[in-house]
Amino acid sequence: MVRFSSIAPGVRVHAGEDALRLLPREAERLGARRAFVVCGNSVATRTSLLTRIRDLLGDRYAGAYARLGKDAPLEDVEEAVRQAGECQADLLIAVGAGSVLKGARVIAMALGEGGHLAALATQYPVNGAPVSPRLWQPKPPIINVLTAATSAQNRGERRCGAVTAARAWSSSIPRPGPPRSSGMNRPWRARRPRWRCLPGWACSGAP
Repeated sequence: MVRFSSIAPGVRVHAGEDALRLLPREAERLGARRAFVVCGNSVATRTSLLTRIRDLLGDRYAGAYARLGKDAPLEDVEEAVRQAGECQADLLIAVGAGSVLKGARVIAMALGEGGHLAALATQYPVNGAPVSPRLWQPKPPIINVLTAATSAQNRGERRCGAVTAARAWSSSIPRPGPPRSSGMNRPWRARRPRWRCLPGWACSGAP
């Protein structure tokens, strides 16, 4: 497949056989020094992606949570938040598909806002309209490395287990200015992935 990059204010996409090699450049562009990887057990044990990312990032690699389960269970997200906080992560790299991408956004919200995840969720009073908290604090940027075609990175709702963390990611980004992102996906083609690109979300305070 032909290598290409698509650069826009709201998203950066890199595609091609060697797109993953651009990861250090994107991390440097975001000013990241402590990159924390989030993935599931299959990616960690059945692919070389985690090792490749660690080698590419070098000193920028701070750690990984490699046990995020299907549908991003609340206990998994909470543990990932704890570990990322201990690593002082300033960049999240989500490696996987739907559950990992959605879970990483909740992790970013929790790292930025602090407090319990339930307090960040949209509340549904019995006799009232839904109430979504305003999440104004800066969030660490996210780079998505996709292992399958998915629309999860474009969805506004962020779920982890039974908790809906926010109604829309755009509402959690400080104004003024649109969100900026940088990103690598790897859709499957036949039985083998043929290309990758690199999208993700960064808070508006990112370089």
